Amino acid sequence: AGGALLALKAYTLWFFFGLLGLHHVYLGRPRAALRACLTLNYLGLGWLYDGISLPLRAQALRLSLAPGAAGEGGVDEEGDAAAVDETSREDASLARALAAALCRAAAFC
Repeated sequence: AGGALLALKAYTLWFFFGLLGLHHVYLGRPRAALRACLTLNYLGLGWLYDGISLPLRAQALRLSLAPGAAGEGGVDEEGDAAAVDETSREDASLARALAAALCRAAAFC
């Protein structure tokens, strides 16, 4: 259920703010968001591509945030303990919170 809600929020941001790349911020991809914003998401072509690839990106984010995920304190394919990068996890949480707040604010406009 959490993955479906994550995808729904990402699609909402994509539909209304996709040309500005806000869905990329929500999905923890700030560089892609900047590129999308500076190019109006490649003059709309990136917007269409993102609409198609959004379920895969939402699933990748959901899996990376799952407890025990490799790269987030879990165990990678070789069985080695992966280091936790708290800064990137906090940055991604902050980006998602900002995107969610902007989405709520847009709903009231």
